[in-house]
Amino acid sequence: MKKPIKVSICELYDDISLSQEELDTIRKSPETERIQHRSKTQFQMIRISSIVAIACTLVISASIWLLSPTLNMSFSKTDNIVADVIDNHLLHKTLLYRTDSLSELNNNFSYLGFILSKVIPAEQDGELLGARPCFILNIPAAQLRYQKSPNLWTTVFQTRYQKDIYGPIPDIKSKESPLVKIDRGVQVNLWRENGLLFAVAKTNQ
Repeated sequence: MKKPIKVSICELYDDISLSQEELDTIRKSPETERIQHRSKTQFQMIRISSIVAIACTLVISASIWLLSPTLNMSFSKTDNIVADVIDNHLLHKTLLYRTDSLSELNNNFSYLGFILSKVIPAEQDGELLGARPCFILNIPAAQLRYQKSPNLWTTVFQTRYQKDIYGPIPDIKSKESPLVKIDRGVQVNLWRENGLLFAVAKTNQ
């Protein structure tokens, strides 16, 4: 009589199963030891590689985190300076002091602690109409207005240069070229000279 399939499978399993003594013999064989050693070595190598990869990633991430604020800081400060200059130029507020005399304006702005400079010739950007106080990154500054026509004027900004506030700015005394930026239809030339920060804003033609 034929045995049920389930019984036959169980008997086959019993036939091919190993005794405890046979299992111990296989475990102690040189080949088994070599396989175990190889597996252990490969696992250690993979683990070391993973640790090295994680360490490299952390170092690179830390470097980017440390450097990027410094780089972004200089770019954002310059952009903020230009934004303040353009805002003041386009607002075209009423002049507080109306005079073409630079010496008179110097008397009015003596509280700034420096002497205003005539940085552009009158024939280039029109007549000096006067000046008014303003702020560049919350630092008191003077803005001088030159005008060629009712719709075309140039604003010259002057204030004391403070590196910790304004960041790196080209020094024309060191033969560096002024920084030129154009935004909202206004061209801004930005530089420093003799401890002062200068910005010239005019409509880009």
